[in-house]
Amino acid sequence: MIAQTKQDDGACSSLHASSRQSWWVCKATRALELFDVGWRQIHFKLLLANAFLGPMPIMVGMRLRPMVYRWIGFKIAKSAGTYIYRNISIEADGEPYSKLTIGQGTRINDKFYLSLNARVTIGERVAIAHQVMIMTTTHELGPPSKRSGKMKALPVTIEDGAWIGARVTILPGVTVGKGSIVATGAVVTKDVPPNTMAAGIPARVVRELPISRPGSEEPWQETK
Repeated sequence: MIAQTKQDDGACSSLHASSRQSWWVCKATRALELFDVGWRQIHFKLLLANAFLGPMPIMVGMRLRPMVYRWIGFKIAKSAGTYIYRNISIEADGEPYSKLTIGQGTRINDKFYLSLNARVTIGERVAIAHQVMIMTTTHELGPPSKRSGKMKALPVTIEDGAWIGARVTILPGVTVGKGSIVATGAVVTKDVPPNTMAAGIPARVVRELPISRPGSEEPWQETK
């Protein structure tokens, strides 16, 4: 955005020498474009919801937040066990509410950052720890003069029962499989298979997880 702004300013400056009127038209057009981009990133319903929920005690706010977020348009399942803690940051260019789905019994902890420039689907009984970041926007590879090329948005899916550790970063286009664990501090750049643990930067599968209780052939009883 900064580089593009400099290019546009340069284009306007080149007009200044030939026509002052054209220069003013160019500047005014650019100002309106920037205003439009900024305006589309302001989500009044979400701002009001966070202003209402912010001062509340944490144990109250974490129960009310899913209800209020659902009321303003996010697709969050009705469930007594769905909790969203405070200091949640949601960013989107354009309408964000139809792009987020959260299943029953999911818990999202403090300082969660969510980019909603593409769809994010979080399944049932997912645990998301402190300071997790889910990114949906990245850049294509550009030339040596500007490596951050054209922006693109890709969806992210976290399937049922997954556990995302503290300070994990999940990059665009990733699916975290059912029943998997992503260890603290990992950066997830590609899909995590179901019932595995991934760790590291970039995250890699370090072991498979049991689907039956240790020491028993009986499968775990599914948590509701």
